[in-house]
Amino acid sequence: MPARVDDVDFRLLRLFASIVESGGFAAAQVALNISPSTISTRMAQLEARLGMRLCRRGRGGFALTAEGQRVYQACLQLFAATEDFRAEVSGVKGRLSGELRVGVVDNTATNSRSRMIEALAAVKDRGSDVVISLSIMAPNDLEMAMAEGRLDAAVGAFYRQLPMFEYVPVFRERLHLYCARGHPFFDRPGEDIGREELEAAAFAGRAYVYEGEGEPFNLRFSPATATLHMESLAMLVLTGRYLGFLPDHYAAIWVARGEMQALLPQEIGIDSEFTLVLRRGMTRTLLLEAFIESFLSLQDAGPAS
Repeated sequence: MPARVDDVDFRLLRLFASIVESGGFAAAQVALNISPSTISTRMAQLEARLGMRLCRRGRGGFALTAEGQRVYQACLQLFAATEDFRAEVSGVKGRLSGELRVGVVDNTATNSRSRMIEALAAVKDRGSDVVISLSIMAPNDLEMAMAEGRLDAAVGAFYRQLPMFEYVPVFRERLHLYCARGHPFFDRPGEDIGREELEAAAFAGRAYVYEGEGEPFNLRFSPATATLHMESLAMLVLTGRYLGFLPDHYAAIWVARGEMQALLPQEIGIDSEFTLVLRRGMTRTLLLEAFIESFLSLQDAGPAS
């Protein structure tokens, strides 16, 4: 008779989760610093105790079976519940403990309005045993990680709202249309650039924006490429071959160097609203509540000086 799930050794389950998250046995060997034979032996033990095949490995590469996928999801729930229990027990003692898993979009650190850094510092100061896991992801990946229980909270600009989440507005950032040195529009007066020229120029867009970025200005940009991250978008703009929308706080370093400039800033600009995302109906640990309270109170205080 197969062993009951609650009898399975936690270490074997964590090993299995690490293999999945590493993308296979070879990558897990490096991440876990154990030999391939040890990984294979322990995985065989886990599959024997559960009485099912969890993954396939061979010439075709690593892949989870249908059962393996369900066990992996159950592992995530189990680990999260265990961590929540530890955090709650520590909270009863009057101190914060446990792991806080927060996801944010990239290049938030340069935005003085975000106050994320101060909020994380405040939570860490309330408990020496607090572990902060901070992940940088694109908005759609943040939503996926939240849905799967891999994150406790996420902060980003989301262009749709899913019913399973609560979206709390926290701050805004201003984006303008930028070009860089080497582009035909660079150092050219904006009023001399016609609408047809703008629409014909190669445009680097954001893959997670669900509406045309030029629509608010009645412009039809020519999408030449799209990317999920602001850093890669900035690099494309810096080639001098693309136009792209970038946050002003992020573009400021290149503007100060004379390497980048905003086009028609009085006419073309986007206010992007950032929200704190939480799962509806989830049990919030004391640690998560402390982070939410700190983060929102800092928003009320305004931008960092």
